[in-house]
Amino acid sequence: FTYALRAVEALRDQQQLALKGNVELHFTYDEEFGGEKGPGWLLDKGVTQPDLMIAAGFSYQVVTAHNGCLQMEVTVHGKMAHAAVPHTGVDALQGAVHILNALYAENARYKATIRSKVPGIDYPYINVGLIQGGTNTNVIPGKVVLKLDRRMIPEENSAEVEADIRRVITEAAATRPGVSVDIRRLLMAHALQPLPGNQPLVDALSKHGAVVFGEEIPVSGTPLYTDVRLYCERGIPAVIYGAGPRTVLESNAKRADEHVDLQDLRRATRVPVGTVSIQEPEHRWWTQYGLSSPEALIKLYAQRSNCLRVVDRNGGLQMRNTERGLGASGELQRGSNVGAGQVKAADYALVPDIT
Repeated sequence: FTYALRAVEALRDQQQLALKGNVELHFTYDEEFGGEKGPGWLLDKGVTQPDLMIAAGFSYQVVTAHNGCLQMEVTVHGKMAHAAVPHTGVDALQGAVHILNALYAENARYKATIRSKVPGIDYPYINVGLIQGGTNTNVIPGKVVLKLDRRMIPEENSAEVEADIRRVITEAAATRPGVSVDIRRLLMAHALQPLPGNQPLVDALSKHGAVVFGEEIPVSGTPLYTDVRLYCERGIPAVIYGAGPRTVLESNAKRADEHVDLQDLRRATRVPVGTVSIQEPEHRWWTQYGLSSPEALIKLYAQRSNCLRVVDRNGGLQMRNTERGLGASGELQRGSNVGAGQVKAADYALVPDIT
C-alpha cells in the first residue's frame, strides 16, 4: 500500500486543485481468513460507504474478477490400536488416503472438463494443505484431520461446489469399513464478479499504466481470492491494481523471499495520475498587478504533486504545429516523427482565472 499512501499524500499537498470528497485507506488484517472481521465488519456497520474502490494488486494488469475459495476441515475417524495387533483397530490414515485419492481425482476431472472464460483464470483446483493425525509409530491412527482449499472459478455456483465436495468425501469414506468422517466448512469466499460502474477506474488505470510501463495493461482475472469481493457484493465498483510483478510465481508468494520489485513500486505509484492542460484565461488579470503569468508556477506544482502530468497547449503546442507544418512541406528529414496521433489527450483542464 505504499504507492497508495504516496498518492494520498500528493493529493493532500496539492490544495489548489480544490479536491472534493474523501479518500480512505483500509488496512485489513484478515484477508487470509476471508475479510469478514475487517472490511466485512466496516461495511456491515456502515462505517465506510465508498463510491469506488481500488485494492492492492499487480502492476501489469487491472484485475476485475477472481476465484472464489471454499476451505473445509475433514476429520477422519477410525479406531486406535496397538500396531502389534492391527486387526483390533481401524486405520484412520488409510481411510484418509482413500479420501485424498478421490479428491485428487476430481482435479483431473476439473482440468479436463471445466474452464473459465475469464482471462487469467483457468480451472478449479483442490489443494489439501494440512494433514494431522496419529500419536506414535507403534499405534494405529484413530483420527486424521485434513484441511483443504477448493478454488472456484467465477462461473461456478459455490453451494453446488460445496455439496459436491461433501459427496466425494462421504462416498470415499463409505467404502472403508469402520471409517467415519466429520466435515466442517471453514471459509466460503465467493468469486469476484465485475460491476459495470468500475469502468472509469479500469479505463484510467489501463491508460495511465500503459504510458508509465510502456506496454499495454490488460484487464484480466486472477486465480487468487481477495476481500475486494466484499465491496462488490455490496454494490461498490472495485478493481485490483498496485505494485507487483506479472504473476504470483514471480512474487514468490507464500515463500520466505516473497517480495516486490522496487522499480514496479516506483512506477505503479505514478499510474493513478491524470494529465492536465493549463490554459491562460482570455482576460490576463495578473497584468494589472504587475505580475507575470502564473502558468509556469502552476505547472511546477502540478508536476511536483505526482498526481498530474502536464500537457502543453500553449507555446509547446505552437512549436509542435510549426514542426508539423515543416514536415508537411517536405522541409524536415525523412522519418521525422511529426505525424498525427502523437499528442496526448488531457484528462483535466485548469484555467488560472479570478472571478
